Amino acid sequence: MSSEYANTDLMGAYAGLGEDLSLGLEGLRVGDIVALADADHRYSLAYRAGDLTIGVISTGQCMLFGHGPGPSSLLSGPAGAFHLVDDPAANLSCWFHPELESAR
Repeated sequence: MSSEYANTDLMGAYAGLGEDLSLGLEGLRVGDIVALADADHRYSLAYRAGDLTIGVISTGQCMLFGHGPGPSSLLSGPAGAFHLVDDPAANLSCWFHPELESAR
């Protein structure tokens, strides 16, 4: 399968890893909105310094197969075209089910 039809896997996002192996991504949940620096996903999955890709976590972690949580790409382009906001509540569930936000 070519990369155009796959999500990205974020390695180093497993609970219980030592500090030397952790990227601080253990708290990612399906539905979280994330920004990937230096990622150009316009035509494929590629590294491009200065670009940014916005994605939504669409798969959870699976240590058995070595896959980390994976974002599916939504938007990609020059980083300067985006205004990022650090919001720990940036999850699709908050947008589609706002009544659940008070239960968190």
